[in-house]
Amino acid sequence: MEIDTVGDREAWVVFDAEAGWDVFVGEIDGQPPFLAWMSDTEFDAEESDIMENKSEAMRYGRFSFACYVHRGESWQPKHRRAQMKEIPFFLHRPDGRTVVPDSLESYAEAIPPELRGGEPPDYLGIQNAVVEYHH
Repeated sequence: MEIDTVGDREAWVVFDAEAGWDVFVGEIDGQPPFLAWMSDTEFDAEESDIMENKSEAMRYGRFSFACYVHRGESWQPKHRRAQMKEIPFFLHRPDGRTVVPDSLESYAEAIPPELRGGEPPDYLGIQNAVVEYHH
């Protein structure tokens, strides 16, 4: 899920400080550079059966949490797209499709279940997550 906080959008996540995090800086195939982090439990639950270690998972973009560092040429299209609709995010599916919810009412259903209120799965190392649009 990519959360674009352009304008009146807000996104925040509270992470579990005791989850055993590793932080990585990288770039994949000319995409904007990123700062990504992964907990030991997330790696064990989602990646350990196909990747040797967290570093390999990062090289293939197999991480849940990151901040991308955009330059003007990569940021401008995202900025324009975010201003076109009153929605808080774009959802990128594993098959390469990008889903943009049609309305504020439908965006709650598009958020992955593990980030919809309640308690996220323990292996993600998240205590709480919020994605909002203020209008």
